[in-house]
Amino acid sequence: MNKNNFDIVMPGFLFCDLIFLGLPDMPKLGEEIYSKELHISPGGVYITAVAMERLGINVGLIADLGNDIFSKFILQELHAEKIPTNLIRNHPCPLPTITAALSFPEDRAFITYMEGINNINQFLDISLNNHSAKHLHLPGLKEAFASKSLIREAKRRGMTISLDCQWHPDLMMLPETWEILKDTQIFLPNEKEALFLTKTNSPEKALEILRQKVDSTIIKLGSAGSIGFDKNNELIKVPALPVTVVDTTGAGDSFNAGFLFAFLNNLPLEKSMAYGNICGGLSVSKVGGSTAVPTIEQLLEKLKYYS
Repeated sequence: MNKNNFDIVMPGFLFCDLIFLGLPDMPKLGEEIYSKELHISPGGVYITAVAMERLGINVGLIADLGNDIFSKFILQELHAEKIPTNLIRNHPCPLPTITAALSFPEDRAFITYMEGINNINQFLDISLNNHSAKHLHLPGLKEAFASKSLIREAKRRGMTISLDCQWHPDLMMLPETWEILKDTQIFLPNEKEALFLTKTNSPEKALEILRQKVDSTIIKLGSAGSIGFDKNNELIKVPALPVTVVDTTGAGDSFNAGFLFAFLNNLPLEKSMAYGNICGGLSVSKVGGSTAVPTIEQLLEKLKYYS
């Protein structure tokens, strides 16, 4: 494998996730609650990178790490997962990025701290220089806004581009978001994000608007699976993989990896959505966003559910 040639390049932020499980309720001001479990694992764009690597996708991860204990932990885990680090820049200063995830079976809430990244544009907006890639994946609007020259470079090279949304209401309300969507071939929001962005009240209505802006939009519906339009403008619904939900952290990121694996292999939309549903479903069966993401063999085994 040529270390300068990638299937997918992906800019993003690497977090150290502190995942609290077994909570009785959301905490209230002036009160203290206790978690039954605490797990520590890398998060953010790390989850998608691990999911891609386990499927055999050669991913070029564009990110920044410092010399703090959290950055060192993340770098150690990247090496353990054999994720290439030649596009990761190491800085001689602390850059801790920490997320406390309050995880419930039905959903989760986050508290995040990012030090030293006041101007995120200086971190993600870089040139690929001597590197090549087939596809650019933007894991969220924040990364998309910080990677404008990278998007222009991907377009100039003829690379395809995909975009997840992530919950950024301030960015979703900007007209510039729709300009970014024009440069995107694949849009992968979840239901809440799609409804907020399009100001509609159903995934079907949101798709009607988004299909006019993006070549292909797939909306992730959690336990209801996913929904999208194929190239013949037919509405496709693919049910979720039945699983026992333990921790929903990273489900959408894992879906993206499965879907893009199928897309890179020129599979039809319905099967690509099934691949995404499998990866997203399996990822919630254990604690931590990347703990249970499947290998290609495990994915193909679960594909029998959709036969």
